[in-house]
Amino acid sequence: MNKVHTLGYFTKRLRDNGYIVWKIFHSFNMKDHRKWTVLVNPGQESVFITCYINMDYGEENLPCFTFDDGSVNYKTKTFYSTISVEVILENLLRHNVKPNSKKFKKKEDSFQKR
Repeated sequence: MNKVHTLGYFTKRLRDNGYIVWKIFHSFNMKDHRKWTVLVNPGQESVFITCYINMDYGEENLPCFTFDDGSVNYKTKTFYSTISVEVILENLLRHNVKPNSKKFKKKEDSFQKR
């Protein structure tokens, strides 16, 4: 079973594809359909992605995701129901959110061995 609705799996897959991902919140009320929220490419496109579970939308038991960037590239709030990270990645690229953010990227070569 794909674990796209799992915060750790989701953030790892986006980071593996070159995105900067900050975990924002993951302790919503049990009655709340939201599971977690992340911020992708902070300071650049700054897209909030929220994962919803057990929604009365789309196919039964599939997680749903919303993308919010203040209506810059995502003009309306839309739910995307999927179990595929590839669908999420394609959606980001289609809305000009590219994995090339230099802001907040760790510099791997800044550490020098002594």
